[in-house]
Amino acid sequence: MTPPEPGPVTPLVVNIHAEPDGVFHLEADGALWHGFEMATRLMPELRSRIEERTGRPAHFSWQFRADGQIARTYGKPGWAFVRYAKEIEALMRAGDDIGLHQHGYRWDASNGVWIEDYGNQPWMEEVASLGFAAYRGVFGRPPESFTAGVSWTNSAMVRLVESLGARYELTAGPGRDKPFPSSIGQFTGRPPDTRRMPRHPYRPSAADFQVPDLDREDGLWVIPLTTGRQSSGGKLRRTFRRLTGTMARHEFITKLFLQSPTEYLGPVFHAAPDPIEQTHFTLDIRSDAFCKAKNCAAVRRNIDYLTSPERPWQLLFTTPQELVAHYLAETRPERDPRSPTDDESLGSTAFTILGP
Repeated sequence: MTPPEPGPVTPLVVNIHAEPDGVFHLEADGALWHGFEMATRLMPELRSRIEERTGRPAHFSWQFRADGQIARTYGKPGWAFVRYAKEIEALMRAGDDIGLHQHGYRWDASNGVWIEDYGNQPWMEEVASLGFAAYRGVFGRPPESFTAGVSWTNSAMVRLVESLGARYELTAGPGRDKPFPSSIGQFTGRPPDTRRMPRHPYRPSAADFQVPDLDREDGLWVIPLTTGRQSSGGKLRRTFRRLTGTMARHEFITKLFLQSPTEYLGPVFHAAPDPIEQTHFTLDIRSDAFCKAKNCAAVRRNIDYLTSPERPWQLLFTTPQELVAHYLAETRPERDPRSPTDDESLGSTAFTILGP
């Protein structure tokens, strides 16, 4: 690795959700996770490129599905931990984080369909407990990082996953207030309204996961995802027209993805971030995205863009653990974590996607 150039350094966590290919699965499908297999071949290649271009070690965060749908489809919730044990061992040797990811799928036998049952709190807590037990049964300890599908969480869930041993929660991002997309099929509940959520890492209040508890000195950290403004276009526009009968654009807040077109990332990453307003970045990707060649090509382009030597500041590809350590080391006394955040204060995390 070459010595890093001087300049500001901002941590970036790449969250790779390791899960089955596709969204809806029949009972006892049991298919291999081809997207994850492809990701384990591509990401080490990109790790080397990142390290060559930045002069710093590069680490990723892999969160594995282990929930009710996995249990019913593969026979046990921790199936992937056993089936992909060699791949996971190699990722851990490289310094990557291996965490837990869950969806709220519940099998509706009477109708023969999967329901994303986020409105069913007892079910969601049962699913989380199932996944943590599966992880602990394989690794002998709880996962340090945890994420839930479609950005769903609430204060009760955050308290639960902390009690189960999680140290870092990376599910939601600031500024979002919209229902689940129709593309996820049948569902109950809705994602949280996160217009009050801070953008910096924090230890949450027990009463409200979006409120930092400044008196806490240990326990779980909430790491907000990077979000920005997006305007619907293309397929999204057609869906909106079908639902509303209009041609109007619909702006909403969404998290950033590793495979997004590079021009969509530009407004977020084009300039050095304010170290107070922008303490870190995140980029998410589902493992099945690696099944498509165009997504793999987009990931390569984005890695090259994010590690360009022409950039006046540097990204540090980190695990959640490393991100929090960096945040604590860099926190300035003048920073006031009590400062409110809302949709109008997204600042450098905001971006606009222009459809055709």
